[in-house]
Amino acid sequence: MCYLHCSQISIAVADPSASEAASSSSMPLRPTQASSRNPADNPAKDDFRTEYHEKAGKPPKVSRFEDYHLHNIPNAPPIQTTSGDAPWKPFDSRADFEFAEIALEAALNKKQIDHLVKIIRRCVEGEDSFNLKNHKDLDSLWKDASVLVSPVCTAHV
Repeated sequence: MCYLHCSQISIAVADPSASEAASSSSMPLRPTQASSRNPADNPAKDDFRTEYHEKAGKPPKVSRFEDYHLHNIPNAPPIQTTSGDAPWKPFDSRADFEFAEIALEAALNKKQIDHLVKIIRRCVEGEDSFNLKNHKDLDSLWKDASVLVSPVCTAHV
């Protein structure tokens, strides 16, 4: 197992490269009876350990992966499988999925996402046009626009 440490908790995850060592050691790769197995006494490869910050006053906890399946979450929506030709489901289109992925990676907030969607909708509906092709185009426009604003002076007075 290896540990991922954060300021509040650390999580142990199985090290796939240690599969041979795990099979020859006392740690089984798969439990024979998952329902009766105590993960703290008999850890499996996919168990994980949560270690709380010392100020939390909580002891470490080892949990079974099986305990965290979606079917154990109250009121969880059913799992929908996708066909191979539409891996972006449940999104309506690949573009919707890619937009959501970029919004998440860029950590856009709700206001920024709504504003960007409004711009895209205007272009899709023919009310405006989008002419940028890449970052170079945008950078060039920023340089052209910089002459229209007051220059910044860093001289000390």
